[in-house]
Amino acid sequence: MGPISNYRLLITTLSWDKEKMCSERWYIFLMMNSGYLTEAGTHIMSNLPYLDDRTGDVTFFMPGFDVSNGKKLQYLSFDSEGFIETVEWLERGCRSYKYSEDLDLVIIRYRPNSENIEQNFDLENLIAYNLDSLKRKGINVIRMLTESKDVVLRCSRIEEVKQLLDKFIYDNIAPQEREHVLQTQGVEGENNAWCHYINVFVAGAKALVTERNVVISSLVHLCNNSNENHVFRVKTYEDFGRSLTHDGRQQEYNNYIAKVADCVIFILDETVGGITFDEFRVAMKAYKEHSKPEIYVYSHVPNRSLFNSFLRRRVQSNGIESIRGYLSKIGQYYIEYRDLHDLGNSIAHDFRKFIEGKHHSKGKITSVTTRIVGQGKRITSARIKGRWYGLMAILGNDSGRNMSELLSRDKATEVLTMLEISKEFPEDFKVVNQLIALEKELEKTEGVLSDKGRQADYISGVQEAKKIRLQQRPWTDLLALEDI
Repeated sequence: MGPISNYRLLITTLSWDKEKMCSERWYIFLMMNSGYLTEAGTHIMSNLPYLDDRTGDVTFFMPGFDVSNGKKLQYLSFDSEGFIETVEWLERGCRSYKYSEDLDLVIIRYRPNSENIEQNFDLENLIAYNLDSLKRKGINVIRMLTESKDVVLRCSRIEEVKQLLDKFIYDNIAPQEREHVLQTQGVEGENNAWCHYINVFVAGAKALVTERNVVISSLVHLCNNSNENHVFRVKTYEDFGRSLTHDGRQQEYNNYIAKVADCVIFILDETVGGITFDEFRVAMKAYKEHSKPEIYVYSHVPNRSLFNSFLRRRVQSNGIESIRGYLSKIGQYYIEYRDLHDLGNSIAHDFRKFIEGKHHSKGKITSVTTRIVGQGKRITSARIKGRWYGLMAILGNDSGRNMSELLSRDKATEVLTMLEISKEFPEDFKVVNQLIALEKELEKTEGVLSDKGRQADYISGVQEAKKIRLQQRPWTDLLALEDI
């Protein structure tokens, strides 16, 4: 157990040790307020000598406590100011972490990427467990700490550490707790786990290292901040060893995309290479045959102005335009982002919706709804309503109906007309249903809009539906949360 009163002391001691300062390592914090010694906390404090012996290769820090002058509970002093400073440091660095006021186990990756030692602690992707909550579920907290030590010694990736510890928790919870998980989440057989794993492959040019790290960071943060029991298993080309197969490592990537991945994320930077496009074809073929993996394409667009957008369309590679067209046809997701911050926010938004749009059946994750194509400027629910009304009116007029007269009668006539059109144009009407669902989703989060503003947005939506028709573009383009 390390004698550290606050995080600043840890940073100072690192600056004295060049070897530690320049090497990747894990740090584990036990966060507990001495004024409120919980059951798990008391158990750990009374076993400090044993823990110190069992975890010699990994140092556990207990901010606020001075454990250097004795390892018995009654001899420990506590620096409340140092403890609070450390809590604030963790909460400030990780948006998803809030101190539980119990005993928290916090695992942090240190990566020497900067001369500023404090910035090398990857707080954004820290892993946290409430040990008192786990103890109530039957977990031996001393065993949890020694397991944490063993896991960080053999793992290099954050998601690997979380996956293994989640599995340890599931394997060791009380039988009644495990039965509750089975009944409420439907996990069984080889899929038994404390969390539901979602396998993700991140594709794109090898040079886009920072972008891939942003994707991984956003997904880890989403898991930490979600009430759902989901863990994203994220893989990139770097996670596959050298293969001795005839087709080499590329065949391993393709097999993973086609047979294992639940989602494939493509990160593009205005162009798309031949290998990336081949991986996209593999994902498309698998999706058409098995309805998985779901495909998300994030394409870098530095400036979203209409003029620059027009120029970009003229110079953008045929590969990206082809990908956009394919995605529109199958209702998958094409998203444009301005910068790394925009990319991270888009990933968090889209995959939060991905989690919310899933239900569990016999351990498998099954899609409930197909969401939007496109992500950009925020569009109001009134504008989306105008789009689906406009689309429905176009379909009705194509069938020889006088839609202006039918839609102005009463609600019953409107509903009956919609039912008739849905039978005549089943594929096109799927987009109407998606737009209605999107309208309801936007209504939950947007502010109050004046009647005048709502009417203006509604008319804009109708005009956009007409524009899509005139340009002979797919109706799914109406799902984009940006100007059409």
